[in-house]
Order: sequence, then C-alpha cells, then structure tokens
Amino acid sequence: MDGHRSLDASGADHRDVNIGLLYITAIASISVYGIVLAGWSSNNKYAMLGGIRSTAQMISYELALGMSFIGPMLLANSMSVGDIVKSQQEIGWYVIWQPLGALIFWIATLAEVNRAPFDMPEAEQELTAAITPNIPA
Repeated sequence: MDGHRSLDASGADHRDVNIGLLYITAIASISVYGIVLAGWSSNNKYAMLGGIRSTAQMISYELALGMSFIGPMLLANSMSVGDIVKSQQEIGWYVIWQPLGALIFWIATLAEVNRAPFDMPEAEQELTAAITPNIPA
C-alpha cells in the first residue's frame, strides 16, 4: 500500500494514504446504496419512489460536501489528510482562509445527517413517501 507508515502513542499502525480525502468521501457515500436497496426490497412502488427521492436528496448534499473539500485540497496542494493537517499548522486554519467553503461544508453536513430543516425524507406528515411505508408500528 502506498503511503507513509507511522505509529501513534498507543502503538497503533496508521498509514497516510495519498488519496485519503477521496477515500473518506467514497466510504461516506456508501449509505446511498442502502437507501435505494431498502426502497427496492420492500416490493412497493411508493417505497421505491421514496427511496429514490431520498437518494436524490442525499446525492445533492454530497455534491456540495465534495465541492467544499476542493478549497482545502488546493491550499494544501495534496489530497492526503496528514498533509492537509500539516499545512494548517503552518498557515493557520482553513476556516479563516475559506469561510464560504466552511459554511457550505457546515450546511451540507447538517443536511447529510438529516437535521432540521433538512429532515424531509423522514417527515412524519409524509409517511407514505418514506422508504418503508408498509411496515406497521
């Protein structure tokens, strides 16, 4: 595996992968598949439509979240999380250098975890549009 190998204070082995930010983004995006499959597996067209609606909403938030990563990558001139941290230690927090990117990141993360006002897929008044409308309470 490509990357710098290091041990932390507890003796755990860590690798600084050169494309660490891309890897974090890819792993965080896997949840989209679960929502589509949950709607599809219920064998109900309304649940499938609800799953597709929730997935489209999540993808739109993840696009904004991914775009907010571009500022720190350009400032650090690297996709490595370790290099980004080292660069922030040298020139200061990127929140000061990129306030718009930080605001977009904050709003997108609120939307990604379905906090208000972005909790539309789980709204109680639209139970028939959710992923699992035919599961009894």
